[in-house]
Amino acid sequence: MMLRILLLIVIVLPLSAQKVTVADEINIRNDYSYDLLGKISENLILYRDKRNEHIITVYDQNLRKKREKELEFEKRRVNVHYVAAGDTTFKFVYSYREKDTTYYKVRDYDALAVMTDSLTLFKSTDKGLPKRYRNVTSEDKSKTALFSFEKNEIVNIVVIDNHKNEVVYGMELILKNFDLRDDFRRICLSNQGVLVFLFENDNSRFSRDDHTMTLIGAYDGELILESIISARGFLTADLEMEFNNRNNHIVIGGLSSEKDKDRAENYFYFNKQINAIAGVEELTSVPLGAKFIAEVYGKDKGKYKSLRDYRIQDLVLRADGGFLLVTEMEKVYTRRTQFNNVGRNNNNLNPGIRGWTDHYNEDIVIIALNPDGSEHWREVFFKKQFSQDDGGAFSSFFLFKTPSRLKMIYNDEIKNNNTVSEYILNPIGKHERNSLLSTEYQNLRLRFRDAIQISNHEILVPSEKSYKLRLVKVNYSPSL
Repeated sequence: MMLRILLLIVIVLPLSAQKVTVADEINIRNDYSYDLLGKISENLILYRDKRNEHIITVYDQNLRKKREKELEFEKRRVNVHYVAAGDTTFKFVYSYREKDTTYYKVRDYDALAVMTDSLTLFKSTDKGLPKRYRNVTSEDKSKTALFSFEKNEIVNIVVIDNHKNEVVYGMELILKNFDLRDDFRRICLSNQGVLVFLFENDNSRFSRDDHTMTLIGAYDGELILESIISARGFLTADLEMEFNNRNNHIVIGGLSSEKDKDRAENYFYFNKQINAIAGVEELTSVPLGAKFIAEVYGKDKGKYKSLRDYRIQDLVLRADGGFLLVTEMEKVYTRRTQFNNVGRNNNNLNPGIRGWTDHYNEDIVIIALNPDGSEHWREVFFKKQFSQDDGGAFSSFFLFKTPSRLKMIYNDEIKNNNTVSEYILNPIGKHERNSLLSTEYQNLRLRFRDAIQISNHEILVPSEKSYKLRLVKVNYSPSL
């Protein structure tokens, strides 16, 4: 007992304005994936998918393991469509097949992973393979939509109420003017169950004069929106779409250029109340400007006339109806090199081929827009991350949101002994940079891409190293 107490003292690290708590290791070598469900009542829940095994680990607030449980279903092989976490319960929506019938079911579990309810949502009879549903969840987590594309012209939709455990509506959309798989861009779901698709046509250098986007909206089994948005004359580098539940606006923001999808010379936006969207609309495009591009690239400013390899990482909705367009430089570069490996491990005369994949995640650019579309401010946040052959898992950043601040938390460098830093940003764009913590001698590699926010002063971050997973909780002082 004394040894365990000493270990807890070592791994709970009080820092200047925050406390970091680290859980014991879990071996995930044979895991397919894992998901942080966050805080359920007073417990913290981790779900691990081992393909034919589904494991729930329950922690207390100090990340001490309370129990681990394997969930048992009707069949050994089930397809988990999504896991929804609530305040006091979490639920699995899954399916399994018997003969030619697929059963879609939901189960509720309490904070100790004890099942409290189980029922069938709907059934589907398919002679061929069952539908491959994807899903999207509303901002308040009350609704989830399952959707699938069939025969490249049919959209199958099922919207589920996560509180009542029932299907709100199901429908089949027939869209013949799209290549659904190639033209689909984004989807969002309102808290009331309005489902909106965004498609894009002719986003190429040779057809940019015909470039359009299309909004398709569905609710309660009916088509309620079909609007063509002109994007003539430019190419989309990247975009994002959100539904603003405060004012029922559909918000689209992105980066664009005239000739190259990997470069951005402008940003564009669309922000309009859904009932006011006409059959034909236009995007508003704004130049980034040579002065701002020079500010981004600093000493190399003479080399670049546009932002290169920038991607939209988030579209943050403001309470006043405006939004923030959060972008990051993200580039993947693959190299192949040949070696003369003729010898003990090579039984032929052909040289072996080895490849490396380099991941670059660098500066962050944020543009803040007012509700009327006018620009409020724009800022550059400098960082430099490089890694190799890791899928970029430890790069990029986590955006921590509170009513008065945004915090961008990231690894300074992608290595074992590392410093974690943060930018703290206020509503008018003023910011400061701080060192948050050091992972030296802590055996941690933090994946901020996969972190979740569990309160207005706490985040939960997975650390993954040598197939060992540890959960890390960062608790900020509430006064921050």
